[in-house]
Amino acid sequence: MTGEPGLRAVIALFGPLLLAVCAAPAPTEVRWVKSGADDAAIQRELIDCNAQANAALASEQGINQRHPRRQLAIQRHLAD
Repeated sequence: MTGEPGLRAVIALFGPLLLAVCAAPAPTEVRWVKSGADDAAIQRELIDCNAQANAALASEQGINQRHPRRQLAIQRHLAD
């Protein structure tokens, strides 16, 4: 068939891979939107997410007020 052993190795390695790729079924359609999601549900999720973020921020700010050295270190880090 082929005279070179290196070429035989390449064909032996990539031949089955090529066959598998060509014989594979076509990919299905990808849907990025969650089914059943409407604007009202998205708005509720966004409000919940913002509430959790605000609670975490308030907690961190309370910790920073109780520990002024930490607040100073954060300010120095942000200034750099």
